[in-house]
Amino acid sequence: MSNFDDFADLNAAIADQIKLKADAAAAKAARDRQKRGGPVASATLAEDQARIAEWEARHEWRAEANIALFERETCTTCETVSERFVQFMRLEAHRHLRDSHRIVRADKADAALSNRVYVQPRLVPMCPDCAEAKGWLLANAHEVDWASETSAVGA
Repeated sequence: MSNFDDFADLNAAIADQIKLKADAAAAKAARDRQKRGGPVASATLAEDQARIAEWEARHEWRAEANIALFERETCTTCETVSERFVQFMRLEAHRHLRDSHRIVRADKADAALSNRVYVQPRLVPMCPDCAEAKGWLLANAHEVDWASETSAVGA
């Protein structure tokens, strides 16, 4: 390896450290703005929250396991139990504070991590079978997209 390669490696390491320091300073400035409060443009607030979350995800938390979150619904009328998948999540441990963990939403499972299943129990007043028995015919249901402005409410 030539001296030139040594300098290139050194320059890359220095550039990485400068970027890390700049990222940490930007995250600290964002935290300070949030602590101060007061009027802040919503775009700035959203950027600050994203900057803090991204910095913390890279430097403060270590991924430990995938979580598949399921919801277990129990009908209080007939006691039927049904389960459905809700979302993927990730269990993370804090890098510096032992016994500090958090669970965050994830788009997909990470193949490098172990898998866990969490079940969230929930009681519901009636299941689809009980609803039909009580005259709530699901065959006549209107499909509604609550996020859409043109939903079928009242149709």
